[in-house]
Amino acid sequence: MTTVVVKDNKRIMKTNALPNHKKGSFPNKGNPNTISAQERTYEIPLNLVLSGESKWAREPGVALNGVNFEPETAERIVCETGEVYRVEAFQDLLDMGLDYNHAHVQPTGAYHYHCVPTELVKELDKGEDIILVGYALDGFPMYYSKSGHHKPSCQLSNERRTGDDCLYERQNQHME
Repeated sequence: MTTVVVKDNKRIMKTNALPNHKKGSFPNKGNPNTISAQERTYEIPLNLVLSGESKWAREPGVALNGVNFEPETAERIVCETGEVYRVEAFQDLLDMGLDYNHAHVQPTGAYHYHCVPTELVKELDKGEDIILVGYALDGFPMYYSKSGHHKPSCQLSNERRTGDDCLYERQNQHME
């Protein structure tokens, strides 16, 4: 359950961080963790300030249903030559146990989205191309474009990785 109140120039979201839509089964082959409620409070500013600078954020925002967005993973590949690469959530090397919402569960029980939460989009769809799906923690709205006409502000690099003798050792427990 998620409640939102506007107070003191903030959007205050209190949530148990459980999805309000259909989700995959957890644990599963690629993710041994069990989903559980997470009591969280987000204070999201209403007065938006555009800094003009990109900033890294492990958890850039939260969906309207209280489930957080975490596009990155904690899984890493380490190369003998010193390079360290993160394993993307969407790849063919490692089964991350993602469900059809591009989400899975952390060892803490927290369900989180790595990409577009497809079932949430269906729930929020009112027939328009642009769907408000959540808020960035800096207060800016997060939208999904059904047509793809409106493109995201980030993009994957096309540069090839150059590390030699790279190794990935998966822990017994899914780490995120």
